[in-house]
Amino acid sequence: MKDINITYLEYLRKDRGLTQIEVSKALNKCNSYYTGKVNNNMRFTSQDIVQLIQIFGMDHTEILTLLGVL
Repeated sequence: MKDINITYLEYLRKDRGLTQIEVSKALNKCNSYYTGKVNNNMRFTSQDIVQLIQIFGMDHTEILTLLGVL
């Protein structure tokens, strides 16, 4: 998966009122999964991205911004 805009992803997470642990749990991963990906700037899998779009309820503009298209 292409690199995503981590800063924007974190903005969306905070805007939705979710903790990093809550996002990890929503991804069905260990509590530190999301934090590790964000803090170490590690790539999310394509499946993670699809799930994050659903978890955050992103619209088209938000998805394109996350992916660095806009």
